[in-house]
Amino acid sequence: MIAFIPLMLALRQGVTQTVSPPSGDTIGYWQQRADYRITAELDEVAQVLHGKATLTYVNHSPDTLREMRVQQLLNAFRPGSRWSAADEREGQRRFQKLKEPNYGYERFTSAPRVDGEAVSVIYPFAPDSTIARFVMPKPLVPGDSAMVEFAWDARPSATIYRRQGRKGRKYDFSQWYPKVAVYDRGGWEAQPFIPNGEMYGEFGTFDVTLILASDQVVGATGVPVAGDPGWESAKVWGEVHFARDAYGAVDTTLPDVPSGKKAVRFYAREVHHFGWATDPEFKYEGALYRGAIPVHVLITPSQLTRLGKGTFVQWNEHALEFLEKIYGPYGYPQLTGLVRLDPGATEFPMMAMYGSSFGEGTVSHEVGHIYSYGMLANNEWREGWLDEGLTSYQSEWRVRVTPQDIAEGAPQTGPPPVTGYREHAHVMSGGDRFAVQLHDADLLGRAQAPEPPSHTFNEFGAYQSAVYSRPDEMYGMLRDMIGDSAFTAFLHDYYARWKFKHVDELAMRASAERVSGRDLGWFFEQWVHHTGLVDYELADVDTRRDGDGWLTRARVVRRGEFRHAMPVGARTDSGWTIVRIDPTRDEQWVEIRTATKPTDVRVDPKNSTTDWDRRNNVSGGLALLDGRATMYVPDWPFLAQTDRDRQLVTIGPEAWYTGPGGFTGAVRFRSNYAAAGDVAWDKREFGIAVSSQVPDGSNGVEHIMGWLTFSNPALPFLARPLVGVSAGVWVLDGITKVELKKDWNLSPFLYSNGPQQHLRLGFDATLPYDDRWLDFSRWLPDNVYDANAEFTWRSRMPASVRARVKGFAGLSREVGGGTTRAFERVEGEVSQTGSFGSSDIFTHKLRLFAATSNDAPTQRSIGLASLDATDTYTDDFVRGRDAIFARSDVHFVIPGGAGLRGYAPFIVVHNVASLNGELAATIVRARAKSMVPSVQLVAFGDAARGKLTGDRDERTFADAGVGVLARDQLWDRPVTLRFDMPLYVRDPSFAPGANAADDRVRFRWTFSFADLW
Repeated sequence: MIAFIPLMLALRQGVTQTVSPPSGDTIGYWQQRADYRITAELDEVAQVLHGKATLTYVNHSPDTLREMRVQQLLNAFRPGSRWSAADEREGQRRFQKLKEPNYGYERFTSAPRVDGEAVSVIYPFAPDSTIARFVMPKPLVPGDSAMVEFAWDARPSATIYRRQGRKGRKYDFSQWYPKVAVYDRGGWEAQPFIPNGEMYGEFGTFDVTLILASDQVVGATGVPVAGDPGWESAKVWGEVHFARDAYGAVDTTLPDVPSGKKAVRFYAREVHHFGWATDPEFKYEGALYRGAIPVHVLITPSQLTRLGKGTFVQWNEHALEFLEKIYGPYGYPQLTGLVRLDPGATEFPMMAMYGSSFGEGTVSHEVGHIYSYGMLANNEWREGWLDEGLTSYQSEWRVRVTPQDIAEGAPQTGPPPVTGYREHAHVMSGGDRFAVQLHDADLLGRAQAPEPPSHTFNEFGAYQSAVYSRPDEMYGMLRDMIGDSAFTAFLHDYYARWKFKHVDELAMRASAERVSGRDLGWFFEQWVHHTGLVDYELADVDTRRDGDGWLTRARVVRRGEFRHAMPVGARTDSGWTIVRIDPTRDEQWVEIRTATKPTDVRVDPKNSTTDWDRRNNVSGGLALLDGRATMYVPDWPFLAQTDRDRQLVTIGPEAWYTGPGGFTGAVRFRSNYAAAGDVAWDKREFGIAVSSQVPDGSNGVEHIMGWLTFSNPALPFLARPLVGVSAGVWVLDGITKVELKKDWNLSPFLYSNGPQQHLRLGFDATLPYDDRWLDFSRWLPDNVYDANAEFTWRSRMPASVRARVKGFAGLSREVGGGTTRAFERVEGEVSQTGSFGSSDIFTHKLRLFAATSNDAPTQRSIGLASLDATDTYTDDFVRGRDAIFARSDVHFVIPGGAGLRGYAPFIVVHNVASLNGELAATIVRARAKSMVPSVQLVAFGDAARGKLTGDRDERTFADAGVGVLARDQLWDRPVTLRFDMPLYVRDPSFAPGANAADDRVRFRWTFSFADLW
């Protein structure tokens, strides 16, 4: 019974254990063995590799095997594969549309033979053919072996490259041979090859002979024990060290080959995959690392200037030097790095392939994978976080850019400082921004835990975040908690026990617990199997004399889902004195003793953890006046500003004009916390305005106006912000507006090119308090209350189809206690934009709109050209009577409603159906880092059928004209300016600035700062 206790505890904590014994140690561990002997000839005329192989498979498991499963991974890069289906679902166009001869494949040219007997191959996931299975002629009992013979053809894809590819005489073979699937404690691990993870193989010996054109230069997993790989003739720097005797006496026999051909034999032990690439244009550079381990790099001529003269070699040596410090001696007899067609990078045992634009950081990552994946071989189908997250972290650790290194004072280079106008902006560092975006996915409820099998992730971006970024944070938090020496000792123990074996969560956790002396079940449980945030609050601080020194007591409260042994520090002239909390307690007091009185007390004082909300890491006063929690900066136009440590408040002016109020000046305070992209937390805006005059007889208080808004608010009694919630109150220009909204992002994908779906529920109230401010063409002196719901949908790009439906139901009551009326309004639209011709210079846009209303007040009526007055309330230049852009001689429009651009913005209709169309030609393209906008010449036409408010009969409306549309990104803000000339208007009396005698055809103009699409 005692022997089962560790297993029972592991199962209770949800730990993943597919290969390691219940103890988490290697006692009782087993793994299969797969030794390959392959001969493959590259036919460059047919662009096909012809291969033959003998697999010697040894069953070390306690199970009798009655079938075998084999991976033919090259078949992913063709139509009909699960990979192509995943691309299609996420809106990517890669292999699913390839035609012969451009797609890749791997095909048996004869039936496999097991111990000399032919077997029938079944593809259980057809039409996907990345997994093949066949029944063994006789059961393979524990301890027995079988000899399997394969004959096949393999061809990489020719126009789209992913891990593999061919172009001219260059060939990259990452997946290319029938690779036996792993059989472990979970059974056969044979999953169709998809973008979300793929690496898992049985260890063994690979004896591979490649028959190539005599001028080819080849690099591969393994040592070239015989034949000429072409390195000497391609050498441009360094020395060639073949290390042919690295494995002692091995068979070096080469087959006879015809003239113009050569045979090269590579040999590798304790590897679970074999990759290679060949190119007659490769240039070779090489050296001996530590005077013992050959480093080979193969560079394309175009990369020699950047990577040559030993640069690429040295990057590999630097990576090995660091990895040996944190893990132990490199376990293979050579290391190869080469440049391939695919722009990404991929690791293999003893070798890594790189795209055209990699740097030393990428080399650190991929060489790091030779440890965490190559020699510590996890199942990436199930536990990609074991190697991807760890490799990401150790790569950052090598260049000392982790939060823990920064906390220790490691010098940071970072990007060069910005210059010009943008240097006024206060922004987060790149590292902080990346961390915030990772946390945003959790706050939005879209994060996924690292542990589910890779095929269960609904999109590739979510998978990458879960197995790369979140575990990257996890390993940093483990290092922060147990310390540098223990963390390094953990990696040494992990490597020493599990080198050349399969690993899982239990194996890793057991090593970490063994070295640190801590129970880390809770730590791995939360980080691997759950989503959540680390967030601790400094709730109270008490500092007092204690003998000759000072005693500081700090009360720390857990607000996030994840636990951590958070550091708490007190700062004096001599620096920080830091203690750690007990991670198992949700609220606790900790004591810090210092020789002098502390000047500051903080949770996570050096920002060494992933604590989400750093604003609550300090205590002791009103946050708005505490510079440790709130920061005030000027509000620079067009610049987005934010801060990682504090609530950032920007202060700026605002001004507008109305007839009743004259010139109105305002001070605006806008604040947010940790804003990244479109997501800003605890976003608030507060403004105070003073008008230069008020209507005669008004109370002088009407000079004073203001507003207060917030979105995604963080409330003291909630652990997380209220995502999607926004609210506001405005008291401006004679009208009070109250608004409350809740948004839901219902899109199936967060990262991928998929359809975008959003639902918004809202409540609006507009309450005029002095009708002398009102523009009666837009506003009735009614108190109007309405509830509304809006659903929007956008197709995946580039189709660019959009749809929207919105409904209102409300009450309108005359100010002063008059009649109360119920009203309703429903509207919907569908639009599409696209390009035509041989380029994207010419575009077309179409929009169909329909709406109907019942007793809607003017401020909630359907606009024939514009949005309604309630929706445009916050635009200071159109809200009040005689506002600058509301004047009849200004011709300003905020596009919306039926969208007839030749009609005045105050024309409203009871019901309408409209069609808007536009053709555009781009005459100027926007240029990066310039003030030159994109400019289009447009020709438009609009037609509608509807009933004006108050009319009994429907009528037809129409316009047509030409215009200019300019768009640009002014620093951080998109800017649109549209100038239209509706030369034809069917109802000239309804045109902007119309006169009674106007003709249907004449020169007219309007402008706007938005587009209808």
